[in-house]
Amino acid sequence: MAPWHEALRTFRRRSLQDNHETSDVMFVLCSENHAAAAVLASLEPAIVLQTFGGARAPSEASTRSAFEYAIGLKGVRRVVVCGHLGCQAVALDDGADARTATQADVVAQCRTLRQDARIGGLLADHRVSLHAIWFDAREGDVYACDIEGRAATLMSDEDFGRLTASSGKPSP
Repeated sequence: MAPWHEALRTFRRRSLQDNHETSDVMFVLCSENHAAAAVLASLEPAIVLQTFGGARAPSEASTRSAFEYAIGLKGVRRVVVCGHLGCQAVALDDGADARTATQADVVAQCRTLRQDARIGGLLADHRVSLHAIWFDAREGDVYACDIEGRAATLMSDEDFGRLTASSGKPSP
């Protein structure tokens, strides 16, 4: 982990180099998903919505506003919903496998976003792609979760890079 002074130096360097580019990627993650937050902090600037449980409540005003801002005003074209092992927002039945349950939950969050009248409409109207990924901080792995319900697959560094890369387009 980089010391705070190095992180601040990087922030200042990026700020001075800022040519008002914005990311066309929005990340939605749980506030307790420290692994995803750390990875995303190392990427170029991106739009991040971080709430307890991620995209669990798309009808909340703050969640809808974040999507309207990101898609409608900033031109986001890719939304990546991030789940994680050990998510406290996922209720586990006795004997349930935490891995399976939390992977299924991130897929369910994507489906909920699609079904929400306002957010689903934004996604469709602006041709925004929706993706689900899942972090296993204990193993250091990231999985792509298929929104249609097929098995999650381990992502290579290249796969992750392609999914999270921004086009670096100018800010509207």
